[in-house]
Amino acid sequence: MQDIQFYEIALKNLLFLLLLNSVVLHGRSSESAEQTPTSRTLVYAVYKDGDSIGSLKVQQIIKDTMTYYQSHLDTRFRVVISVTMRQQVNVTYGKNQLISAVCIRKVNDNISVFNRIFWNGKNYILTNKEKKETIVRGMIRSSMVSMYFTPPVLPDTAVMAESFLELTAPVQTGPSKYLTTYKDGNTAVHTYSGGRCVLINATADWGVKLKFVLVSDSDNK
Repeated sequence: MQDIQFYEIALKNLLFLLLLNSVVLHGRSSESAEQTPTSRTLVYAVYKDGDSIGSLKVQQIIKDTMTYYQSHLDTRFRVVISVTMRQQVNVTYGKNQLISAVCIRKVNDNISVFNRIFWNGKNYILTNKEKKETIVRGMIRSSMVSMYFTPPVLPDTAVMAESFLELTAPVQTGPSKYLTTYKDGNTAVHTYSGGRCVLINATADWGVKLKFVLVSDSDNK
């Protein structure tokens, strides 16, 4: 039953994003002729202490001035107890500006994260699972999901972490390497090659050290 509820919530949020995007696209249809959508999919193997624990699939779809991202994380590992963690993120950009995002994380059949980000035309409204709202002013041009496909442009890029609902400031630590540190102490180091992220070394909750290794990069036009 909880699995059904989880996917119902994810489906409702996806339908909400599609409705929002259709309105935005209709309003901008006169600006340019419609183009055929292009998509790109990155697949990562996920490791904990050298052991394979799951996978991450991230998709980018570009249509006219709109860019859509979807990511699906599915992992199983053990930290004192057995943990199953799944996370789904849906993000929409319009003319390279973040318009909306939804992040749902489920740990051992319980929804632990349910975040929404919405641009109301003036500010960003950030809402967490407890429905606490935070206002962020200014334009957001990058988020953690978009960073799989494009490295941050420093020092001007502030990156929105969908799963943490916080703006971060990546720091370049070497050639094509960027370190992100979150308020709770979690960290992530992104390594790029050919413009896309090929490796992430992350420290997550409970001190878990994770590695995401790119295993597939496919274009569908």
